[in-house]
Amino acid sequence: MPAPGYQSYAWTTQDWRTVKLAKGGQAVDYAERCGTDSTLPSERKRLCLPREVIERLLQSAEGTRILIAQARKKQRAAPGTSVPWHPTIKALWRELEERTVKDRRDNPVESASAFKPHSLERGEDPTTRDNPPPTDAKERYTTSHWGIEPTKVYEADIPGEPDDAEMTEMGKLIELWVRPRKRDRADALKINFPVNAGCHLAFTPDDRERLYCVLPPKWRKIVRDRLIQPGYDWYTLSDIAAAAGGRQSGFDLPDRDAQVLGYLTNVVYATWKKGDDDDQEGCEYIHRMGEEGGMEPYLAVDGDGHLWICGGTYSVPDDGITH
Repeated sequence: MPAPGYQSYAWTTQDWRTVKLAKGGQAVDYAERCGTDSTLPSERKRLCLPREVIERLLQSAEGTRILIAQARKKQRAAPGTSVPWHPTIKALWRELEERTVKDRRDNPVESASAFKPHSLERGEDPTTRDNPPPTDAKERYTTSHWGIEPTKVYEADIPGEPDDAEMTEMGKLIELWVRPRKRDRADALKINFPVNAGCHLAFTPDDRERLYCVLPPKWRKIVRDRLIQPGYDWYTLSDIAAAAGGRQSGFDLPDRDAQVLGYLTNVVYATWKKGDDDDQEGCEYIHRMGEEGGMEPYLAVDGDGHLWICGGTYSVPDDGITH
C-alpha cells in the first residue's frame, strides 16, 4: 500500500520527498521528489515523507534520530511490506494534513456529464463599452496602466496564438489561487511565483480579452513536474472551457489536452500604474474572479507546463479584471 497522499492531489501540494541516508547512515538527503531514486538495487523502497515533516524532524536531535531510524526500517523491509510510522511522524503528518487541500481521488471534472456547456450570456462584451479600448497592445498597456507607457517588449511562447500576435502585460504574475471543484472544499491552493522569476500575466487586446499566464521554460518545467498527476484524466481545453461556461468559453482554444486543477478564484500580479508609489516598484493587485456574480474559470495545465485559464465571464477593462 502506498504511503498516505502518495500519487494524490494532496501529495503534490505537500511536496513528498525521498529520504536517502548517506554512507554511514547518519546524514539525510531529501533533495529528490518521491518516486525519483526511491527504489534500491535490492528492489526495497526508501522512505517517502512530506518535506515539511522531514524538516521539522531535522530541527531536533531526537527528531533526526526518529527520521533516520524510520528510513532504516523502510530500507530493510522486504519489498511490499508496510512499515508503520513512528508516532511522532504520524502526529506531524496529521497536523500537515489538516492544513492541506483535501485529496481529489477523481479528476475535478468527474464525468463526461460534468461537461454540459454552461451559459454564454453573462459577462461584458468589450465592444459595447461607451469608450472601446484600443486594440494595439502598446496603446492598451498605456490605457490599462492609467497613463504609464511600456518600456520593454518580451518574447512569449503562447500555443495557438499567431507568431506575430502581441499581448498586453498586466504585470508580473505572483499568485494563482485555486479551489477544488467540489463546493464543500473551501481551502484554496496557492501557486506562487517569485517576483523575479520572469512569469507574467498578460491579455489579448482584442475583443476576447483572454488572460494568459506567460511562463519561461524553467517555470513551465516546474509547473509540469509539480502539478500534473499520473492517472488523472485529460480533457481538451475547449471542453474544460465549456464546463466553466461564460463568455470566454465562446472563443476558440488550441487543440490541446490538459488536466483540470480547479476553479481559479484569485489572480495576484505586481505592476506600476499611474498614481502608485513614485518609486516605481509597483503594487500587488489582487483580483477575485467571479466577485460580481460571474462564473469562475477553470485553471488547467497541459503536458508542456502551460497554465490555461479556461472559460469564465471575466473581461479586462482598463480598471482591471472584472467578472
